[in-house]
Amino acid sequence: MSDLGSRFVESRGEPIELDGRLVHMSHVMSPLPAGVLKIRMRTTGDLEQGVGVSADGGWLMVNGERSKRFALWTATAPDCVEIDVKPLRGREGLSVRIWNIWKHERWASPMAWISNAGLLVEPSGDAAVTLHASAGPGEPTFEDLTIDVTYEQA
Repeated sequence: MSDLGSRFVESRGEPIELDGRLVHMSHVMSPLPAGVLKIRMRTTGDLEQGVGVSADGGWLMVNGERSKRFALWTATAPDCVEIDVKPLRGREGLSVRIWNIWKHERWASPMAWISNAGLLVEPSGDAAVTLHASAGPGEPTFEDLTIDVTYEQA
C-alpha cells in the first residue's frame, strides 16, 4: 500500500478511504464571520508536533500578531490558543484551514502532508470539531495528535 501522502497526490488533495474511514489532508471551516477560534492540542510520543492554521479571505490574529498563516507547536503553545478571525473588509466570512505539522529529528524544518500524515474529522456540532492526526513517520495511527477546535462568533 502506498503512503497517505502519495494517495493524496493521486486524489488531488481530496479525502481518501483507509480501512473504511475517510482521511483528510486538512480541515476547512467556512464560511466564518468575525469571531474566535479556540484550539487545544494533545500529543503522544516524542515527536515535536503542532497545527498549521491559514486564512483565505481574511486575517488571523494571535497575541497581537496578524497573519494569514500560523504554526502552533505543542511544546510552546498554551493549553488553549485563541485566534481572532476577521474577514476582509466588505466580506461576510472567511475560510480557515487546519492541518497537522511535525518536526522530524533528521530534518529541522516543519513537515506536513507527506508520508502518512492525515486527519480523521469528528464534528462536534455546528461550530466545533475534533481532528485525530497521524504524523508522517511510521504507519498511520491517528493517535499522534488530537486537535479540538471550537468557534465562537463575535
